[in-house]
This record gives sequence, C-alpha cells and structure tokens, in this order.
Amino acid sequence: MNQAARNLNQTDHVVQRERNDQQSVQRVSDKRKITKGEKCLWTMAAFLIFALAITIVSNQAKLYTTTRAASDLQGKIDQQSKINNQLKEQVSQLSSPERIMAYAKDKLGLKLNIKNVKVLP
Repeated sequence: MNQAARNLNQTDHVVQRERNDQQSVQRVSDKRKITKGEKCLWTMAAFLIFALAITIVSNQAKLYTTTRAASDLQGKIDQQSKINNQLKEQVSQLSSPERIMAYAKDKLGLKLNIKNVKVLP
C-alpha cells in the first residue's frame, strides 16, 4: 500500500506541475499586452495614413475640376474660332470689288468714270 500511495502522490505531483506550467504559460501570454507607446504609434500611423488618403483624394478632385475647366475653355475657343472664320469669310465677300461696284450702281446710282479715278500710293 505504501507503494500505491507513492504512485498516487507522484501522479498528483505530475498533474500539479502540468497545471503550474499551464498557468505560467497563461501568465506569460497575459503579460504580453499592447503598451501605451505602441498604441500611440499605431494611432499616429493610422492618422497619417488617413491624412495622406484625404490629401490624395483632394488633389485628384482638384485635378479633375481643373481638367474639366480647361476642356470647357478649349471648347469655347474652338467655337469662337469657327465664328471668327465665318465672319472673316463674310467680310471678304462683302468687301469684294464686284459687290461694291454693284451696290454703288444699284443703290446709290453712281457710275464709274475712269478719267476721275485717282490711285493713291
């Protein structure tokens, strides 16, 4: 019986060691917590990433509006160029010598007298 008591005592001792080992493992894992410095660093890193993201989106929005305004201005320039070309063509048609002569004869009743024509230098 003495031997049986020793075996029982040894098994109890082994079980108690295993419990102590498990508790020490839990204590070690419990001790590994995030410190205030790490929290501060992670918070600052998150804030920095957030600020950079906002800056990038803001710059892209400004770039889009600027590009849009430039394309609108280019469209207005093209439209005005077409109007200017049409007006130049109209001026060249209205200032042609044949038209001026026809207008002078029909509307104003003037006649061309070659003897009275003076050429200016």
